[in-house]
Amino acid sequence: MQEGLLALVHAVDVFATRKHTDFTRFAAVWVARWLRGIQRRSARERAALVDVPIEDLSDDEIDDPFLVTSQIELEERLETMIGDLPAVQQRVLRLRFGIGVREAQSCDAISRELRLEPQRVRYLEERALLTLRRNVERQRARDWVV
Repeated sequence: MQEGLLALVHAVDVFATRKHTDFTRFAAVWVARWLRGIQRRSARERAALVDVPIEDLSDDEIDDPFLVTSQIELEERLETMIGDLPAVQQRVLRLRFGIGVREAQSCDAISRELRLEPQRVRYLEERALLTLRRNVERQRARDWVV
């Protein structure tokens, strides 16, 4: 409990020095990272007591809360943008770029899955990307004016 509170206080200090818009998400990532670090340290201490080489105890998989938060915000923004497209264009983009599916697929594979001609799949992909580009440009123009 004390460690979680310390992590939250530290997250407030770090957050105040950076430009972020969502403290809740940032703090959750920061506290989770902090607590994982504590778990790793206590595991290292226990392992050191049983004479395990220190090289086996190192862990390079430390998440940067700023990167994790940025990635989450980016994914949410992408989902919102894709959600504004017609259903068939959404499906084509998700399959083509591997968004929300296991892996990206070729136009031929998508055409077989959706039972469309490959040219139609390419057309839908182009239209969807064009629409997304235009929406981003409009949003940038609005942000610049305001």
